[in-house]
Amino acid sequence: MKKKAIAATCLAATMSLFASAHDVIDNTDRERRVTSIMVYSNVGQPKVFLNGQELEGIHKGFTDVHYVIDNVTLKDGENIVTTTATDKQVNKLSDEIRWQYTGEKRRSARQGNNNAEHAGF
Repeated sequence: MKKKAIAATCLAATMSLFASAHDVIDNTDRERRVTSIMVYSNVGQPKVFLNGQELEGIHKGFTDVHYVIDNVTLKDGENIVTTTATDKQVNKLSDEIRWQYTGEKRRSARQGNNNAEHAGF
């Protein structure tokens, strides 16, 4: 399987998993057992797996390359999320992220922020 870099140009086939900032501090330590998984794919609808089991209920998000699966239940410990898709040249693309779940957490919005940086949008 080919794995394309997240920073690939828009002309290349890309797919990546996204861990939303409000649910994580370092993109691996999940604070909620029930969460959403977001996938960005410019090669069509991907398949998404949690710990080797294919998930159902994937739907389009805000754009044509944004896909979401809601109400995913994580197990205690390590959870491996994998996504795959096939591009028009029949190359199989994949991405994977490993999340840890060690119990419900309540974090402040400021935790993990770098207040010395500013990004204006």
